[in-house]
Amino acid sequence: MDVVDRLNPWWFSPSWEDEDKHLRQWQVERVRWVPGWIWELGLDPPALNFVYGPRQTGKTTGLKLLVRELLRRAGPDSVAYLDLDIVLSPAELRRAFEYVVGRAARRGVKRLYLLLDEVTSV
Repeated sequence: MDVVDRLNPWWFSPSWEDEDKHLRQWQVERVRWVPGWIWELGLDPPALNFVYGPRQTGKTTGLKLLVRELLRRAGPDSVAYLDLDIVLSPAELRRAFEYVVGRAARRGVKRLYLLLDEVTSV
């Protein structure tokens, strides 16, 4: 799925941070604040974490910073990000999940970190 591939540029390019609009904006800020919740998340299986808060408070940027951290621990195929703002239906969401999980399985990924953004939009 082309749209899922575009959301996960680290699958294809080690310089993905330079192209990500959230991290580019974060880089030019005078103060580069990293949300504390990134370090408080439980990532050992089985893990299910919810990050919530008011709009425009840095949750998406925080998730991208978490991606950056996870890529230091795991290979690029082990980290997947889905922005559910672009998913139009439950069937499309299912196809996106199947694509991500199938792709990881084909690449021999033992532990997949799946980050879902804008979940309330579905």
